[in-house]
Amino acid sequence: MNDKSELYHGFEFFKARIKSAKKQISNDYEIIFLDRLSNQLDSFVNTNICVGSFSTVRDSLSQWRAYGDDGGGVAIGFRSKYFKRISTNPEINLWKCIYRPKLKQQILDEIIDTVRNKYLNLYNKFRDEKEFDQLVSGLVAEFNYTFLQVSSILKNQNFAVEDEWRLITESISYKNPNYHAQIGAERVKQYFSIDFNQLDSKKYGIIKEIVVGPTTDSLSVASTIGVLLDNKGYNHENIHNSQIPYK
Repeated sequence: MNDKSELYHGFEFFKARIKSAKKQISNDYEIIFLDRLSNQLDSFVNTNICVGSFSTVRDSLSQWRAYGDDGGGVAIGFRSKYFKRISTNPEINLWKCIYRPKLKQQILDEIIDTVRNKYLNLYNKFRDEKEFDQLVSGLVAEFNYTFLQVSSILKNQNFAVEDEWRLITESISYKNPNYHAQIGAERVKQYFSIDFNQLDSKKYGIIKEIVVGPTTDSLSVASTIGVLLDNKGYNHENIHNSQIPYK
């Protein structure tokens, strides 16, 4: 994830829920375990999780301004069935972003309760210190996987109008053949590539429509996009101009 600030939003929310949970605990060993979970979070920013972001809102003024080259870009509408197929890949999940604070709190509290109960079961069952430590390390790894997936879809409520869905990978090894790095003139980025064509028995059916941004030359842009899609073999029957009045 190139925008680390989005992970920090989930981190801070989780730390607040840990702090709240600790107030209900009287034993030191459980508090120490929860602190272990909380204190490791900042190290997650360097985890190789890749995210693809998509909105269900096809024509939005705020998104044209923020992501669409200030109205000069295009919005590509994909058929959702292809994303469902992608999410059958064990490396990738498809999740809807969560904006409401109470729902985020509920989900994180459930994660904390689950890992607490598993820890207490281990604590009460195993007396061999080495075996106990190994099992707890496995429990922490299980928590880390779950938390990283969940924290990637916890978004500030001010972005709720975007109604975002995300394709989220597991932590990807640098050696994965689909994991890449790119150095550009203004930024560097790391990313995970997906071959959509492998999912498409009817070649290039993944694109449902294209909406041309509220540019002053939308007709010319639409015509050019049509030629490009035709040359690449894509369907180009559904090219529309934005209905947003924009100056």
